[in-house]
Amino acid sequence: MIETVAVDEMLTLDDYQAHIHLSEAVRSLRTEARALVPHLEGRTVWMVNSTARGGGVAEMMPRMITIFRELGVDVKWVVIGSDKPDFFTLTKRLHNLIHGSGDPGLGAAEREVY
Repeated sequence: MIETVAVDEMLTLDDYQAHIHLSEAVRSLRTEARALVPHLEGRTVWMVNSTARGGGVAEMMPRMITIFRELGVDVKWVVIGSDKPDFFTLTKRLHNLIHGSGDPGLGAAEREVY
């Protein structure tokens, strides 16, 4: 099952830039984006998670997506899920592998679950 997540974040880059300790970082981000975003023209960046609520990634995603969109990047966020406990066990394992922990071997059984 794949579900698109609506993002209704209200903070803008101007809101972040209004904070003195973030103003230079926002200016730098905008400068870098002017050079890099054109390379993504005609493409979509897909954010894929196993949950839309709870957990650090899901909590950061609305603000990140809002910033990317404001910079001109076409971003979509989807949640892939399953009612099978093995699916969430596997997504946790993949998360740990991304962070360098765990056995990197994935076989046919894991591919079938995913």
